[in-house]
Amino acid sequence: MKNSPVASRRAWIIRHAMTLGTAAIIAVYAAFIQWVWGWQSVVSLWSSAGWGSAAIALVLLLGTYVLRTWRIYDYFPAETGGHFGTLLRLVQVHNLLNIMLPFRTGEASFPLLMKREFGLGVARGTAALFVMRLFDLHALLAAAGTG
Repeated sequence: MKNSPVASRRAWIIRHAMTLGTAAIIAVYAAFIQWVWGWQSVVSLWSSAGWGSAAIALVLLLGTYVLRTWRIYDYFPAETGGHFGTLLRLVQVHNLLNIMLPFRTGEASFPLLMKREFGLGVARGTAALFVMRLFDLHALLAAAGTG
């Protein structure tokens, strides 16, 4: 019994849904930047600031994503073990949805993405997100206290 081309295509789309969704979101965001400001003005601002500064900022931004991923990786060792790259992509998609969706409704994506990628229950993913946000609040208050 052979799989039909349509079923095979559907299976491929399901397996790569997160990657395809990420690519679509980035394309929409790039089109939005072109529409509002234009890429030429954005690149000229980066050029005037210096490409070294832009590279350092991007490396530091990626570093924060790696630290967030490491925190989740450590929080769910049984579920995420050996899948750091998948989890890093999940963290980036979650952050992108937080930025792009109104009223931080992107927060709801974390438990759903964890369920889809790692089979984690929605209640457990939501509870973990709540605990991690409390850790974030603790870090912000500590930073404010030292300032």
